[in-house]
Amino acid sequence: MIKLLIIADDFTGALDTGVQLASAGANVIVRMDYNFDLAVLPEDVEVVVVNTESRHLGPGEAYDIVYDVVERAIRHGVPHIYKKTDSGLRGNIGAELSAALDASGRMELDFIPAFPQMNRLTIAGVQYIDGIPVANSVFGTDPFNPVKHSSLEDIIGSQSETPVVLGYDQEITTPSIRVLDISSEGELLYCGQSLAKMNGLSLIAGCAGFASVLPKLLKLTLNEEKKEVQFHGGLLVGNGSVNPISIAQLNQAEADGFYRKRLSVHEKLDEYFWTTPQGRRVVEELANKVRQNPRVLLDTNDLPMSEETSRYVSELGLSRETMRKRISHSMGELLKNLMDKGIERTFLVMGGDTLQSFLYQVGVVQMRPIREILPGSVLSEFEWNGKTYHLVSKSGGFGEADLILKLEKEI
Repeated sequence: MIKLLIIADDFTGALDTGVQLASAGANVIVRMDYNFDLAVLPEDVEVVVVNTESRHLGPGEAYDIVYDVVERAIRHGVPHIYKKTDSGLRGNIGAELSAALDASGRMELDFIPAFPQMNRLTIAGVQYIDGIPVANSVFGTDPFNPVKHSSLEDIIGSQSETPVVLGYDQEITTPSIRVLDISSEGELLYCGQSLAKMNGLSLIAGCAGFASVLPKLLKLTLNEEKKEVQFHGGLLVGNGSVNPISIAQLNQAEADGFYRKRLSVHEKLDEYFWTTPQGRRVVEELANKVRQNPRVLLDTNDLPMSEETSRYVSELGLSRETMRKRISHSMGELLKNLMDKGIERTFLVMGGDTLQSFLYQVGVVQMRPIREILPGSVLSEFEWNGKTYHLVSKSGGFGEADLILKLEKEI
């Protein structure tokens, strides 16, 4: 029976939150399709994570999707709903929190956006990334979802008229979003225990940080037996992230000897490139390269200082959104074509859009998170053509520069 429904706005976020509970031993599944029937899930599944894929939608459309998911969950009798948000506060934060609150019919939604395990803290209602206000961090220059404010009140207020209350001091008399400060990992559990005493865990929001304390707070059924994983040899990295953190990770892996294939502008932006004779030749050449080399990086970023992609986008007259979709679709299709060629590797997919596209291409709608291999790097498994594949996913903004090398050692 479902005890907890988690609603994420992209797939890497769904996995890095679901794994917080799976690592504790909870039975968790992550679904790509947010409108599936909750009644058809196995009885032993207590935690379901759904991906609304709404980060890049308009606020109104994102609101409608989240409202529908929460309303259906309440009708189904789900006792606890967690609206997962990006720890860098990208996306439709205000619209989606308001949707969850409105659909619930409750007076209060408690929002705990900090992720102290990753040094992302909320102090006096302001979000800090490694000690820097979020709007001044790398998330402020995100090319698709730049964060323009550091104050939670301003971030939520830019998309919502729902009142925002900071801390416990102010009494709530109208449906409101209450933002709670967290400046250390120990405060997460203390905050959760305080909310539990006030019966405040039925509707909450936050990132993967607060999700880590939910197994204990919600008294989930936990299996302490650690799952043994048989990895396919080698690491095949598919990167669609433009975050400087991801680029630094790829650079360090390449410097250590990984083979790096940068997709050309035609490979990543021509809509049907991989179905052309040239595209099929590239796939065959890459498949041979992967068979010979257990350390391969596939990257959608240009060489430093190159304007090639920008010029080609202008030539084609593409919008920024169309460019984003084509690039993530192209990487997803390439990874799927390599699987069709019999490539069996442990996959590392960087960037939520790329992961979503890849799983869409292979027809996978459900995954099981297993554990965090490193903070922010989630190991999951999925079934395809009768075989089990292992995939490591991470948000573009997570991890140190040597993350790929550390992951390689772990697998």
